[in-house]
Amino acid sequence: MAATPLIDIEIIIHRAFAALEGMPLTMVFDECVKNCYLWAGLAGNAGNPFLCFSGRGNFRKHLSDTYKAHRSPKPEGYDQMIKMLKDKFRHMEFANLEADDLMGILQTSPKFGQTRIVSIDKDMATIPGWLINPDKYDPIDWAGYREISVEEADLTHLHQTVIGDTADGFKGIPGAGPKAAEKVTCWDDVVALGEKKGVDEDYLILQARLAHILRREDYDHEARTIKLWHPREPQTLDLNTMEVV
Repeated sequence: MAATPLIDIEIIIHRAFAALEGMPLTMVFDECVKNCYLWAGLAGNAGNPFLCFSGRGNFRKHLSDTYKAHRSPKPEGYDQMIKMLKDKFRHMEFANLEADDLMGILQTSPKFGQTRIVSIDKDMATIPGWLINPDKYDPIDWAGYREISVEEADLTHLHQTVIGDTADGFKGIPGAGPKAAEKVTCWDDVVALGEKKGVDEDYLILQARLAHILRREDYDHEARTIKLWHPREPQTLDLNTMEVV
C-alpha cells in the first residue's frame, strides 16, 4: 500500500498567493491544487494528498509572547482558500496545534499507517521517518529525499534549540550559530554552551519547547493534553482550558 503524503499545505497556499498577487481566487486555488498533486506525486501517491492545517490557536504562544508575534497579515481570501481546499481534499487539523505538529504526530503514529512528510520546512527534520523537500527534488540522484532516524531527529532538535528561529520569534542561545550547534551532541552540551553565553537551563528548556515539533507520544487526543519537552521529566499542558491566541 502506498504511503500517505502529508502535505505542508500552508506553504503551498502562501506561495500561490505570492505568485498570483491580484489574480482571481480561482486561479490561486488551481495553483494550490496543482501543487498538492505534484507534492503528493513526489511521495509516490499523486492521487491521494492529505493536507495538514494549523488549528485555531497555538499553544506555543502561551509559552512565549514573542512566538510568531511579528508575522505579516494573511492575504485577502486566505480563509476562503482554506475552505475551498478542505472541500477538495482529505485533511486534518487539531485546535491549538500547528500543521507541523500534526505532521509530526501522524508520521510517528503506527495507527495512521505509512506516511511521508512533504515540506520545505527545515523544522520537519526533527521528526523521524521520511521527509521529502520539493525544492531540492532531483529525479537523478534522489536529492530532497531523507529517511530520518530517531537519533538524527533528536539531534536536529537540539541544534534548532541552539540556533533558534528568528522568523518564529525565539532566539536560541545568543551568539551561537550553526557552527556552535554542530558541536552539540547531547543536552549537557546545550547547557554548557548556554552557560558560556550567559543563559540558564530554564531559558534553554523554553527554547527547546518552542523548537520541539510534537510526536505521537507527546499528544493525547482524547484527554486533549500535550507533553511539554523536558530533558528529564516532561510536563503536561492541558489544552481544554486554553484560550485561542
